[in-house]
Amino acid sequence: KHVHITHTHHIAPTNDAFDKLPEGTLTNLLENPDALADILKYHVVEANALSTSLSNGDELETLLDGESVEVKVSGSNTVRINDANV
Repeated sequence: KHVHITHTHHIAPTNDAFDKLPEGTLTNLLENPDALADILKYHVVEANALSTSLSNGDELETLLDGESVEVKVSGSNTVRINDANV
């Protein structure tokens, strides 16, 4: 079944985030395609989610079934998704 998605937004981890992963994590993910696919789906939301259009407390559904991320907006244009700066 093909699903047509018109607007998506990718929440990409920074290099610093990858550097903080425990040793062997990336290797394990590359050896487990299902787990890697789930992580990638969790980092994509089906929305035109520009930081200027987000409000504190918004929840965005991810492409991973049943999962969502929480938007936190504070100060002047400080946006976080869950606990990560974006």
